Amino acid sequence: MSRALQGLNEQQLAAATYHTGPLSIVAGAGSGKTKTIVARTANLMEEGAEPEQILLVTFTNKAAEEMRERIYGLVGLDVTATTFHSLCYRILLEQKSFTIVDESDQRTILKELVK
Repeated sequence: MSRALQGLNEQQLAAATYHTGPLSIVAGAGSGKTKTIVARTANLMEEGAEPEQILLVTFTNKAAEEMRERIYGLVGLDVTATTFHSLCYRILLEQKSFTIVDESDQRTILKELVK
């Protein structure tokens, strides 16, 4: 068994070795979600998946950084781990007609509309 899969319980191991397609892991706090995601990612990379083929999306920058660090510690490679907000922001920035408006710009736009 690979180093990445050691110490997982039955459910975690099932998720970490699932290879049929994309996988969403939803579980309660302290249930080992991050450990499972890290193990799955490291296992996929040990089996030949390239880091560019993997995208990890979570809710906080802290969780994304923790996953990146743990995976690097297991396989010595960097993966893209980001937040939903950051990912959506990157996608929107690729659109040529898209602009992010801050609070000051919002007020200026509203003032112009009121005139």
